[in-house]
Amino acid sequence: MPDGITDRPADVWEPLLAVADVAGGDWPRRACEACVTLVKASQTNDKGSIGVRLLTDLRDHVLIGIDRLPTVAILDRLNALDDAPWADFNGRPLDSRRLSQMLGEYVTADGTPVASRNTPPICTTHGSATAPRPRKVRYLRYPGARSGTARRSKTHRGTPSRDARASRTASRPL
Repeated sequence: MPDGITDRPADVWEPLLAVADVAGGDWPRRACEACVTLVKASQTNDKGSIGVRLLTDLRDHVLIGIDRLPTVAILDRLNALDDAPWADFNGRPLDSRRLSQMLGEYVTADGTPVASRNTPPICTTHGSATAPRPRKVRYLRYPGARSGTARRSKTHRGTPSRDARASRTASRPL
């Protein structure tokens, strides 16, 4: 075993190095170099490996046979994995914002970035993201209401009266 390779990496590389020793020739040297290079890279480049771990856990433990799942359910399943870092990710459980940031670094098979289905569409004419226009909210004024205030009757609880419901249903085509 090369110097500095201990614990879990040593357990993983031991059979591979044994096969290289049996093969002989240049293989033992190449296997030792690969072992040292890859183990050191995994220890220094934690950002890439944590992203790969997230994608692997999503594929193997969360989205098994499921095409879509609400974010809350995904987070519940990720945080419930015993041997995964998600329940204690930088001192607190993985949340939707951090999950979105991590997945935003990857692209789909057709080359488009992974994005939330709730993001606004890209405006092709101006080349910038535009948020959908807010719906106009109309405030109804009750008869006799003072300017700037709306008065509600005691019987009004946010639902239309029976007469209003009846007139709406009568005017609908069958």
